[in-house]
Amino acid sequence: MKKIILHVGFNKTATTSIQDSLEKNRDQLLTEGFHYPIFEVENNFISNHSLPFYTIFSGNVNTYRDLIRLDLTTSVLKVKKIFEKQLDNSLDFEKVIFSGEHIPLLTKSELLTLKKRLLSKGHQLEVLCYVRKPYSYLCSEMQQQIKASDNTLESISVPIKSNQVFKLNEVFGDVKYLSFEKECKHVGGPVGSFISYLDIDEKKFKIIYKNEGVGNITSRFIAHLNKRHPVIINNKLNPKGRPRNISNFDSNKFKLTPRELSTIVETLDVENAKMGQLLGDTFMDLKPYETIDKFKLSKEEAKKMLKLAFNSPLLTTDIIDFILKYKDESFNKNWPEKYLKTLG
Repeated sequence: MKKIILHVGFNKTATTSIQDSLEKNRDQLLTEGFHYPIFEVENNFISNHSLPFYTIFSGNVNTYRDLIRLDLTTSVLKVKKIFEKQLDNSLDFEKVIFSGEHIPLLTKSELLTLKKRLLSKGHQLEVLCYVRKPYSYLCSEMQQQIKASDNTLESISVPIKSNQVFKLNEVFGDVKYLSFEKECKHVGGPVGSFISYLDIDEKKFKIIYKNEGVGNITSRFIAHLNKRHPVIINNKLNPKGRPRNISNFDSNKFKLTPRELSTIVETLDVENAKMGQLLGDTFMDLKPYETIDKFKLSKEEAKKMLKLAFNSPLLTTDIIDFILKYKDESFNKNWPEKYLKTLG
């Protein structure tokens, strides 16, 4: 039977780990009858199918951040043709797996076009979606967008995933939704859960775990830098932006402060209610929502930040401002500049 497994995320549900594991086990997948395609364009090998699918099917691709990061926006039509050919080649296989957490960002009409293309060679289509509870998702997505993009903490909004659930149901009908929190308890985590869904023995698989998140202090530090040194500006890479890969300074999970939570709690309550109506209580947050108190920067954490200032002089003033705002009692206001001089 010809079959396509379409894994549509959502993002922040171990999608990168799932995609990396599928890529590393492509040979084993083939022995099990599954093809997991790797797309290629301009020496970029792409195992996350968000980029090719969004490029092919979206009518607003020029503002897509992944294309901007790979500097492909000047050759969109060429890239689209390359991806279309590779997609058609992939559909020649009996059983195919596609995975892309940005697929639900497509409009309803774009998703219908995608669906038609996937069914064009006689496959049956199964759609699989992992869903995180709204507040848990909000915190995880915020720190990811702060790290990967130019987001700050000036304006916090609740991602409305219920609209995407509704849209997926309209387009695909019978979507298989799995609770991220529940699947984390699987012996192999969400990746093991996905492999089990394929009816493959997990023992034959090398599971890759990848945690791209950053802690609470690191998230707030990067958000501070994003105000004046964003990575992307006017849909182009900013040559004066902060470094794209800032190391994690702490292990504390990012959560909102009580004041931050108060600005969005009503919308968050509504989103939880909608997710409960669509998918059931398992997909709703338990109350009260967990918040985090004010933090203080230790001297060791400040040293790590100042090393970044030494390597990126344009950021020095903003980094010192952040340190002085949140420093603990272990050092005075003159110490950051003195320590910075010792690095030279």
